[in-house]
Amino acid sequence: MMKSKIIALSAILITLISLIIWALNSEKEQGNEMSLLQRQPVFSLKVEGYGSLYFVSVNGVTVFRQFNAEADVNTTVPINHYMRSGDNDIRVSIWSGSESPITPHARIKVDLMVNDYLSPDDSYVVANIDYHNNVPVNESAIKNSTATGRFDSAQGLIADENGDVIAAAITESIDANVLYLMRKVTIPSSLPLWAFFHSDELPDYDTMTDDDYYKEMDSLFPYYQRLQIAIESKDINSVIAMFAERNSELDVAFYNPPGTLEERIKEALVDASNDTSAQLLELTKLNVNFLREDNHKLAKLSAERADPAVALNYKERNGSYGFDMIFRKQDGEWILTR
Repeated sequence: MMKSKIIALSAILITLISLIIWALNSEKEQGNEMSLLQRQPVFSLKVEGYGSLYFVSVNGVTVFRQFNAEADVNTTVPINHYMRSGDNDIRVSIWSGSESPITPHARIKVDLMVNDYLSPDDSYVVANIDYHNNVPVNESAIKNSTATGRFDSAQGLIADENGDVIAAAITESIDANVLYLMRKVTIPSSLPLWAFFHSDELPDYDTMTDDDYYKEMDSLFPYYQRLQIAIESKDINSVIAMFAERNSELDVAFYNPPGTLEERIKEALVDASNDTSAQLLELTKLNVNFLREDNHKLAKLSAERADPAVALNYKERNGSYGFDMIFRKQDGEWILTR
């Protein structure tokens, strides 16, 4: 009797597996194979550059800054937490660092990459901006960039007139001595819409009167002060709640179990508070400035060259580390979001 039940269960299992395989094959044959964009997409920017100063931004948020023209950069920047389903724009801002023209040997390449979370080694270039300044006068410095058009994300992003991904042409503009290269890419995906996309519009702090500027500073500075005091007093639990939205959204963005980022930031802050090899830098309203992102939705207080306002310098060797905090406003209230 037991043997016949086992055989019956095995037959049911085989039938179910066969039905699943048939359904998947049927969808594939009909062109309905699920795109990696609708599963767990991981977006990143692969940045390579040399010969100039440049910033790279995603949807109006600067994600990479290069202040050293002599540095030969080859790095990858995760950007899920700044991407959205639909229209996204990638921008590269390039300049020489002075009034001089950009040098002919300058080269910057920014690839927008995507892979499935479960297959990190199988990545695809969605679109890129490939800039080489060493070209004849009558040729385009971005001629080697990937093609415009539609691409099918379910078929390895091959060109397809009915594809779901759209890469627009790169637009070029010059303001003073800065060259801006911008590319819009339409990418439907499973990513949620992050809270900052529908936050309050932030004012232009650079054009404010001193009175208005420091009134705004007075509203945001206490959040940084709380973190500074928490590290000094080793009372990290007093500030963890401040990171709630940041931690929650980043867990979702990078497919972490809930609570992962909370544990990571708590551990990092505890380590900083116990670090006898480094010393907290002085934090005052006079040594930080507002830095508003180009999307007018995010802002932070930063030290020189956009460095974190709350930072520690090593005592016996060169170097430092810090805790960047990026805020948005909702109904007039500051919320730590990144």
